[in-house]
Amino acid sequence: MDIQPQKTNTTLKTRLILIFIFGFAFGALTVIAWNSAPQHNNTANITVTTNTSGVITSKNNVATSTEKIPTLFSTGIGTGRVTVTNQVAGNTALVESVTVPPPGVWVAIRETNGKELGNILGAEYVHGPRSNVSISLLRNTQPNKLYVVELYRPGIKEGVFNVKTESVYVDLDTGRSVIVPFRTEANTFTGIAQ
Repeated sequence: MDIQPQKTNTTLKTRLILIFIFGFAFGALTVIAWNSAPQHNNTANITVTTNTSGVITSKNNVATSTEKIPTLFSTGIGTGRVTVTNQVAGNTALVESVTVPPPGVWVAIRETNGKELGNILGAEYVHGPRSNVSISLLRNTQPNKLYVVELYRPGIKEGVFNVKTESVYVDLDTGRSVIVPFRTEANTFTGIAQ
């Protein structure tokens, strides 16, 4: 009787078990590393929906974050993905251009608290490159304050922005999230009465 096939069969089973154990250990280490990586602390969300008539309805649950405003961006300077300039305070914000490939991104307007990003005031979805993006805000921007435009990738629900489920858009050229600051100004319109 030949013992060789039985020995080969046992060797294959041993190798298969070892491969399974090493694969499981590698997967467990990957999950541990992924979960221990620093994450942004978004504590709430904002939901922005557009109905069939184009009316935007919003529910704000105050979104805050511990993210810092990048120091390499100056007020009114675009990153190649977003161009925004200083503008008059009000209930909308105007982004001059967004240059991203389809399927597009959410363009969000955020308040700032010193050097930290604050509440999201509004968001508009663009399906690709677009100029003159007008974003309706949940409340008016205040004169002489710093705000930022931040891009987010679309999440689970199409047509609904939720800061908890959207991920920050990263510019592949720079490896950084797209955050462009702008300042608001007081309305200095002096109309002539007739």
